[in-house]
Amino acid sequence: MTNTYIYNGSTSSTEVVYGGVTYKEYDGSTLVTKTTKGMIQYLKDRGLSSSYTAVFSWYNFNTIKAMINNNLPVSVGTSSSVPGRTWKENHQVVAHAYSVGYDGVPFISVNDTFGRNNVSINGTSIYYPNFGMWYIN
Repeated sequence: MTNTYIYNGSTSSTEVVYGGVTYKEYDGSTLVTKTTKGMIQYLKDRGLSSSYTAVFSWYNFNTIKAMINNNLPVSVGTSSSVPGRTWKENHQVVAHAYSVGYDGVPFISVNDTFGRNNVSINGTSIYYPNFGMWYIN
């Protein structure tokens, strides 16, 4: 799946869903340019597109809540300044739970994709300005 559908590197949520990232790869001794196909095409190629679709969305805590309430994780792009993070740079994480603090501040529990699970990070939209999120629905 890596590189054919999703580029294994800095990739935005839209690029994960729709593809379109160009990269170079050797085919034997020849360096060729290829383009990723994205998750929508991955589901089509696996015969799953009549039951599932990959969805891109801008960050929305209510969407995360709805997806998690339906037992579906959400991949969320985060900034390097989100409180509670365990990473140093902008990064994609997998949200699998949520809560709201007594003061109304939203939190999402994530797998940071570096081996840490149940990391609680601030879910306020200011920390997710241009990164987007994606999920399989």
